[in-house]
Amino acid sequence: MASTTMPNFVGYRMELHGRRYELQKTLGEGTYGVVYRALDLASPVDAPEYRAVKIVRKHVPSERPGTYPLLKREMELHRSVSDHPNILTLHQVIKSDEYVFFILDFCPGGDLYTQIAKNRVFLGNDELVKKVFVQVLDAVHYCHQQGVFHRDLKPDNILCNKDGSEVYLADFGLATDRKRSVRHGCGTAFYISPECVGKHYEYAPYSTVHSDIWSLGVILINMIADCNPWHYPTAEDPSFQEFLHDPFFFYRALPISPAAAAILDRMFDPNPAARISIPELREAIINVDGFFGNVNADGVKKVKSLPVQSSPRLSADSDESSLLDEDIAIEEVDLGTLGHYREVDAPVELAMPNLSDITNDSSTTSSGDDDLIIPELDITSAANSYASGVKSKAMGEALVTLSLRNTEKDEKTRRLPALRLFEKFNLAGVL
Repeated sequence: MASTTMPNFVGYRMELHGRRYELQKTLGEGTYGVVYRALDLASPVDAPEYRAVKIVRKHVPSERPGTYPLLKREMELHRSVSDHPNILTLHQVIKSDEYVFFILDFCPGGDLYTQIAKNRVFLGNDELVKKVFVQVLDAVHYCHQQGVFHRDLKPDNILCNKDGSEVYLADFGLATDRKRSVRHGCGTAFYISPECVGKHYEYAPYSTVHSDIWSLGVILINMIADCNPWHYPTAEDPSFQEFLHDPFFFYRALPISPAAAAILDRMFDPNPAARISIPELREAIINVDGFFGNVNADGVKKVKSLPVQSSPRLSADSDESSLLDEDIAIEEVDLGTLGHYREVDAPVELAMPNLSDITNDSSTTSSGDDDLIIPELDITSAANSYASGVKSKAMGEALVTLSLRNTEKDEKTRRLPALRLFEKFNLAGVL
C-alpha cells in the first residue's frame, strides 16, 4: 500500500556527509513517512553495503500539530542509547525544509515477529531463545539506565540479523525520559500493561520501567509459544480474566515448562512494584533448564484446544497496510513503525495464534503530555481491580494485599478473587 502523502523516492540519490546513497527499495511506510534500503555507492559491487533511510515529513497537516517536537524527542532519545550493541545504530539525522532523514543500520533479517511467526527459528530451541531474549533484556536495561523508557516493546520493534541470532532494539517513537507517565493507552494492545491502559488503575501515573517489563513478558511468550496470551489486559478480555483467576494459567494454557511459567508469573504480577527486575530476570533466563513443555511428539499442545487468530497488524482482511502505524498513540501514529523492515512489495500473511477470541482492532490511543513533572509515587497505590461493580480504590488495595501475601514458593493463590465472587467478597476483611 503506497504512502498517502509521501512522494516515491525509489531511485533517488542523496549525498550525506560526503557519502552517496541510492534509495533502492521500500522497506516500510506510513502516512507521513517511508523507510528505504539505501545502497552505499562507494561500497564494492561484490560486497554491497546498505543503510536504512527513514524519511519523515517535518510538518504534517493542521490536524496533526506538533509533529516535529515528537520527531526531535525520538531522535534525541534514540541517539542517547545508540551506542549499545543490541540497539539499532542511529548514524545521522539530516533535516531539510520538508523532511527529516534518519540514517540507520540495515537489518537483513527483518524483525523478530518475522523470525517467530514465519521463520519459526525459536521452536524447540532453548539456547536460541535464551541467547536472543538476553540480548533484548540487555538493550532494554541499558535504556533504563540511561533514563530512556521504550513504551512500545514488541517483536515488530526488534530487528534481526539474517538468521535471527542477533537482535537490535528499534523504534523510539513512543519512548519517554519520564520514570512516571500519565500518558495512558500508549503502545500496542497485545503488549501494553494494564496500568498503562489505566482503566482499572484510576488512570494514576504509572511506572514506565515496570510497564516495559510487562511487555517483555509477552515477547517471551511469543518466542516460546508462538502466540499471544490475551488481546488486551482488561477484565473484558476472557483470556485475561482467566489469567487473573487461575494461578497456573501459563502452565495450563501454554506449551511451556514449569520453570518458564514461574518466570512469567513474576513478570506479570498485577502489582507493578512486585514484578521481577531486569537483572533478576536476566539471571533467571540464563539459569533456566528449558522453556518448552506440555507438548506431544508432534509438537501439539496436550492442554485444551485454543483458537488461532491472525495478528491484526498482518491480517489480509485488515483495512490498513501491515506497515501502517495503526497500533500506536494516535498523535504519533505514523512516526513509530517506520523502523519495521518488512518487504512491502511481497507481503506475507503471518498467522500468530492468540488465546483470545476477541478480534477487535489492536490500536490504542493516548492522552496527556509526558512533559508534565510527575511526583514520585508509590506505585503500589496505583494497583487496581479488574472488575466492575467494586470500588476501584478498595479493590486495588485488596489486590496489592493478596499479591504481597503470597510469599511461599510452593503456594499458589489466585491473583484476584473470581469476578463472580466480587459482590460477596468482604474487602474490609481482607485489609
